[in-house]
Amino acid sequence: MKISVFLLLVIMTVSCATSVGVEYDYETDFSNYKTYSYNPEIKSNLAPSDDKLIIEIADRILPTKNFVKSEAPQVYINFYVNEKTVLSKNTVTVVFVPIGKKVHSQEFNFELIDASNNKVLWKAVAKDELKLNASISEKEKYYTGLLQEILIKYPPKNIGE
Repeated sequence: MKISVFLLLVIMTVSCATSVGVEYDYETDFSNYKTYSYNPEIKSNLAPSDDKLIIEIADRILPTKNFVKSEAPQVYINFYVNEKTVLSKNTVTVVFVPIGKKVHSQEFNFELIDASNNKVLWKAVAKDELKLNASISEKEKYYTGLLQEILIKYPPKNIGE
C-alpha cells in the first residue's frame, strides 16, 4: 500500500513538471554573444501586459547568463505562446466524469536570433499549464519559473562535453 501511494505521488510530481526542449546551431560559438534586445516585431499571442511582465522577468534573468541589454544588440530575444484551454493535467476521471479545473495549456517558445542576419541561433520550447484568470502575482511566479527552466539550458553544452 505504501509503495503504491509513493508511486502515485511520484507520477503526479513528474506529470506536473515543466518540459523544456532545446534546438540550436551546433556550429555557433555562443560565448561570442553578449548583448541583447527584444525583437521589435514580437507577436507573442499574449496580452501586452503579459509581454511587459515577461520582458521584465527576462531582464532580471539574462544578466545571470552574461547578457547585457543594448541599443546595438548581437541577439534579439523573441518569444511567443501557442495556447489552448484544456482540463488540467491533474484532472481525475471518476465514472467517466472528469473532475478538475480548466487551465491554459501553453507551449512557450523563447528564441535567440542573430541580429546581423535574423537567423535563429537557439530556441527553447517549454510546455506547462497556467491557471485561468491567474492574478499578476501568479503570472509573475509562473513566468519566472518558466524562464528559469528555459535558461538553465543556455548556453548549450558542446557536443563533446
